[in-house]
Amino acid sequence: MSRLPAAIAALASVLAGAAPSLPAAEDPLDLVEQYLQLRTFEGFVKARVSGTVDLEGYAYNQLPPPALIASPDHALFNPRLTLFLDAQIGPRLYFFAQARADRGFDPRDGGWQARLDEYALRYTPWDDGRLAVQAGKFGTIVGNWVARHYSWDNPFVTAPLIYENPTAIWDSQGPDSTATFLSWQIIDKSLNNPVVWGPSYNVGASVAGRLGPFE
Repeated sequence: MSRLPAAIAALASVLAGAAPSLPAAEDPLDLVEQYLQLRTFEGFVKARVSGTVDLEGYAYNQLPPPALIASPDHALFNPRLTLFLDAQIGPRLYFFAQARADRGFDPRDGGWQARLDEYALRYTPWDDGRLAVQAGKFGTIVGNWVARHYSWDNPFVTAPLIYENPTAIWDSQGPDSTATFLSWQIIDKSLNNPVVWGPSYNVGASVAGRLGPFE
């Protein structure tokens, strides 16, 4: 019986010598990132899942609250989980999707909701980017703010004034009188539109390109 531990120790030594060397300590987040990546067909198909967790909190003195925040209280806690999927199929096809779980795209004091905000397929025939055709559901491609509205890229507490200052204009109907138009400011702020739209996600298609100094 005394030979058994010695045999196990010898076998363990052989296996340890045959095993590939691994770093002594690796960041757990790096390991998670590796598990969230997929490469098949010798790298022809690549996919990656990533995400962010935002813990936003708003405190304000005036009621109703400023901007597009909707709450009857003087404070609102708005955590948000955002998941991204990026997939490359060969050198020409690119697919992306974005899902969110939060208290609404514009923070409001209500129930939680989960949404698939974006999903689209993009085809780029040439390497120089002279043409790209995209179809699906995605944010508007016009405007500088749209490209950096995520909290990680946003240097402001809220969006710029023209994006978050609601007006008395509705997109569902027009006023029949001046008095009606003025009353719309206090009926329901969620119906009022800002001067300039933010990242509006709609189903459609876009054609974009770059050739020399022109885009």
